[in-house]
Amino acid sequence: MQNSSFFTNSFNFINYHPFGMVMPGRSYVKAGADYRFGFNGKEQDPEGMGGGGSTYDYGFRIYNPQLGKFLSIDPLFKAYADLTPYQFAANMPIAAIDLDGLEADLAIYGSDEEGSLTTYYTSSDINAFQARALLLHNSCNYEPVMVASGGQLIDVLKEATTNEGSISNIVIFAHGVNYGVVLDAENGFYTSQFTASGSNQANVGDLSSAMNSGEVVFESNAIVCFATCNANGGGTDYDIAQNMTKITGVTTVGATSQVEPEIIDGVETGRLVATYGTFIKYEVVSYTASVFSSNGDLMQRTFKSESLAERFASHHSGREGVAGISIEANIKTTDLGNTIDPSNL
Repeated sequence: MQNSSFFTNSFNFINYHPFGMVMPGRSYVKAGADYRFGFNGKEQDPEGMGGGGSTYDYGFRIYNPQLGKFLSIDPLFKAYADLTPYQFAANMPIAAIDLDGLEADLAIYGSDEEGSLTTYYTSSDINAFQARALLLHNSCNYEPVMVASGGQLIDVLKEATTNEGSISNIVIFAHGVNYGVVLDAENGFYTSQFTASGSNQANVGDLSSAMNSGEVVFESNAIVCFATCNANGGGTDYDIAQNMTKITGVTTVGATSQVEPEIIDGVETGRLVATYGTFIKYEVVSYTASVFSSNGDLMQRTFKSESLAERFASHHSGREGVAGISIEANIKTTDLGNTIDPSNL
């Protein structure tokens, strides 16, 4: 057996304090090494942009590790009233990181596969949905993304999670029916009870699986707005909006009727109108765990979080006399009226 050895050629190593300041005497940079990146892999500006010392470019904002704060207000500060708008990583730099100073906000607009126009989409439909997504981009910095199938939609959410760490808000501009988002023929995004024949269709169950595996992560206060017709057309959990909240726990908004853009003086305002119905908001407020015994008895406990309900269920799972266990989300419904601003829900 022959021994082997190798040597590494280190250009630099740097140890940091929790908020990103360099530890004195615990770093090395090789002479002539031109490496611009540092804490959390972000590009460093040695001269800094405020507060003294070097700063880091996080994409949406500039971060100063000497202060442990960003130099500008979090664009999502309204969603985090318990935190200062200049905070870094929720002031928990050991347990969390801030990927770019912003979670992903997506303005998804529908199409069919490569413009084949095989379903309900015309060129004017696609252009109109794209224009509404771009309006959200220009006013609120949502990222506009076109999808032509349910499979593509889930892939977009996976990519956003990889790039941004989590998803905060989604608005979906597309054709719709109560049981799903209509995209390419038989390849839409549907409720968990519905499966189409297309090879690239997907449903809420597929999204739930991606969430359980960690491939898709939503913020705890995330909202998905279906700017589609009839996302709550039947008023039951067979509707895409209510079904998504029930299965995934993500808050949703959907209309009970057709949806049209609000137009004033010939210009779309960005607001949406349910033409002969209202918009309903669904949000999970608690989870009920039920333990069924073999003699017909039922024991139920209600918890604020799903993890606590699952812990209770796990504690009773496999015990003698237990015939079954279930966990069900308790959903609160709020009537938002017939006109909404999808960027301010």
